[in-house]
Amino acid sequence: MPVDISTELQLAYLRAAQASQREDEDKIIIYRNFFDGQQGVVLSDRQKEYLTKSPQSFANICKRTVNIPKDKLEIKEGGLSPQDDDGQEYSDLVTDWWTANQLNAKQKDVYEASLRDGVGALIVGWDEARDIPTFTQNLIYDGTTGQIRFHYDNDGELLFASKRFTVWNPLIPGLTGRRRMTIYRPGAIERYEFNAAWPDGWRPLRPEEIDGVPNPQPWTDNGAFSGEPLGIPVIPFDNPSGSELADVINIQELLNHSLATFDIATDYHGFPLIWLALGPDVNLPIDPATGQKVYPAFRPGASFDVGDGGRAGRIEPADLERMFKSGILSWVQVLAIVKGWPYFLFDKTAQPPSGISLQVLERPLVSQVEDKQAVFGEAWRKAFDVARQLYQLKTGQQLPGDLNITWRDPRTVDKVSDAEATARRAEALKLPIVTLWREAGYSEEDIERMKGEKEMEGDGFFAGDTVTGVTQ
Repeated sequence: MPVDISTELQLAYLRAAQASQREDEDKIIIYRNFFDGQQGVVLSDRQKEYLTKSPQSFANICKRTVNIPKDKLEIKEGGLSPQDDDGQEYSDLVTDWWTANQLNAKQKDVYEASLRDGVGALIVGWDEARDIPTFTQNLIYDGTTGQIRFHYDNDGELLFASKRFTVWNPLIPGLTGRRRMTIYRPGAIERYEFNAAWPDGWRPLRPEEIDGVPNPQPWTDNGAFSGEPLGIPVIPFDNPSGSELADVINIQELLNHSLATFDIATDYHGFPLIWLALGPDVNLPIDPATGQKVYPAFRPGASFDVGDGGRAGRIEPADLERMFKSGILSWVQVLAIVKGWPYFLFDKTAQPPSGISLQVLERPLVSQVEDKQAVFGEAWRKAFDVARQLYQLKTGQQLPGDLNITWRDPRTVDKVSDAEATARRAEALKLPIVTLWREAGYSEEDIERMKGEKEMEGDGFFAGDTVTGVTQ
């Protein structure tokens, strides 16, 4: 069997790797819980009285934190092109595979998993019915027994990948619930099953247990161990900065606490309060059941005698707007500072700047997204390369060349700057304003109405019917 180490040693290594990675799995569970809003909020007894359901989160900024870069990560439609003439057929086929696997819609799921968990996975396979490669997103950890692990050497090169999972197949009695593991190496795929009663725990599966597929299965360009390896079909999508939520969890907890506290402050300080200091001669009735003094119920129009020496007063409500800005929005501002992202991306009520100011504010986020594009683009190239070699094995068709991957521009479209550029263009070319309106898609009826409005202003705008320093 073409392996570098014995099966026993390999399995021992995998058991040790599993134990060492449990801390990472615990972190992933926390990230996913916070992303889904399962965060837990400590409530006061008063809040428990009127909240019909105990909230898990008051304002989930974790999902927004993941979505901000995810919204800017997208391979453009038609963004898979050849680097030279030799790669045209390869590029066309990859575009067909992209469409057939619905990756234009599913690519966002791959990025979301990577941004949230820190790393995601894509497994390249083969669809016998359609004779095309498949690209299946896998979570790095499913929260129970299923997990994918990437095993690297000291230089950071991927040696192999492993996937543990529990079988679910109710059509075959006794199969559901079995724990299995697949090891993906550059030139071979090995499959195992676990049983605690076996001496080593794991045993290699027999070919008859996996639809006649040999085990280990050659994963080479000629289908035999003598061939060239096709490459590891499990592709890691590593987020360059790790999980986007790693530095957000504490801020989210503080935000939840501040919102709960703000609710209490609103209850007690959002309205004017009447206070009384009773004189010594005021006799209050006694409740015979409790033995406590009974204070009168206050209501609109009610009066109360505080007695000689008594006093009454009013406490004005607190400035809740200042409290909200300093105690609530401040945490969102801290998050924006920590990430280096523009604050208006978190607070949609904030007015975004334009022009140079927008570019300066967005520069750190754009730089981070471009780093992710570079890493994810290379991951897609590796996936397509494995798929190309698998396609050549299955069909015998050679596919030379390399791919260009074009991403959507991560910068925010600046409508104001676009309008200013349009005005400068119009002024330079002395274009009629009506021409620009038509280019913008206005109907003839709209144009006539706007011309009439301009003429009513009496500014002679249509004297020359051209733009002269006017911003559209």
